[in-house]
Amino acid sequence: MRTARRTAGAALPAALLALALLGGCAGERRHAEGGRPKPVPTPPPVPPTVGEEIEYEWTDANTERIVEWRGDTRVLAPGEEGRRYRQKFRVDLGRLHRSVEAFGIPESWLTVRYRTEKERANETAAVAARAAARGIVAFPRRGGGAHVDHAWVVRRGREDVSDASARLEALARREGLTGKREVSGTMASFVQGLAYRVPPTWRVRPGGERILTGGITLPLETLRNGWGDCDSKSLLFASLLSAAGERDVVFLEGDRHLFVGLRLPPRAYDHVVRLRGVPYVLVELTHAWPIGRVPVKARSGLGRGLYRVIRPGGPGGA
Repeated sequence: MRTARRTAGAALPAALLALALLGGCAGERRHAEGGRPKPVPTPPPVPPTVGEEIEYEWTDANTERIVEWRGDTRVLAPGEEGRRYRQKFRVDLGRLHRSVEAFGIPESWLTVRYRTEKERANETAAVAARAAARGIVAFPRRGGGAHVDHAWVVRRGREDVSDASARLEALARREGLTGKREVSGTMASFVQGLAYRVPPTWRVRPGGERILTGGITLPLETLRNGWGDCDSKSLLFASLLSAAGERDVVFLEGDRHLFVGLRLPPRAYDHVVRLRGVPYVLVELTHAWPIGRVPVKARSGLGRGLYRVIRPGGPGGA
C-alpha cells in the first residue's frame, strides 16, 4: 500500500533553439538537478489491459477547525485535526504508457539548420507545430523560452484520471461533503497528500533518445508515482476537477512556483485573485493547505506582479 503523507549534405549554419524550459518550479528543478539534467527511463510497454491497484491515506486540511493563523502556521482547536481518508485507485498501465509516450519532444528537435531567415522561420514553425501536438509550446508568441502546454496536459489528463476523479467525488459524498467547494477540497487534499519531489527535465526512451518533458509528470503518472512538484500536482488537481466537469480553473505561475485559482464564491479571509471582476479562490497543492489559503510568499509575489495567469481551458493556456 502506498501512503501519501502531509508534510520540459552541405554544412549549414546551425541554430540551437532557445528552448530553455520555463515552469513554475524551475528554480527548485535546477537546484535538484545540480545544473545537469538527470533523465528517467520511459516506462516499458505493457499489455493494454493491465491494471494496477494502489491505495493512499491522507488528511483533509479543509476539515480541520482552525482557530488562528500565524503567518503560514495554522493553529487548530484542541483535538480538532482533519478527517483521515483512505482510498483505492486503479491505474490502467497501458493508458499510462501511451500518455507518457505521447508527451515531450526529442532532443534532436532542439536544433535546426538554415541558410536564410525564411528557412529559419519555416523550420521553427514546423518544429513548433510538431511540439504542440506533443504538449510543448516551443516558440511562444510572446517570446521567452519554451514551456509545457498546460491546456494540452489537462485535456489529456482528464481522460486518464476520470476514474480517480469519480472515486474521490464518491468519497467526498460518503463523508457528507456535497458542495463544489467541499468536493474540490477533497480532491485538493488528496493531491496535497502526495509526496513533494521534483521530476527531471528529461526522460529517456529505450535506445537512449532523450525526450524533453519540461520537468513535469503527467496527471496519471503523478497519481501512480505518489509524488510530484508544484507543476505536476497542480496539473493533476486541474485534471481531476476537469474530469468531474469543473473547468473554470486558472494557474498562477511565477516566482519559481505554480498554484491554482478555482472559480468559487469566496468566503471571509479567503485569498483570491479577481480576473475581469470574477473571483478565483486560491489553492496551494504542494503541501496540506485548506482551499482559500496560500503561503505568504505567494501572496507577496501576486502583489508584486510576479505571476502570470494561465487559463488551461481558454486564452493564455499556450
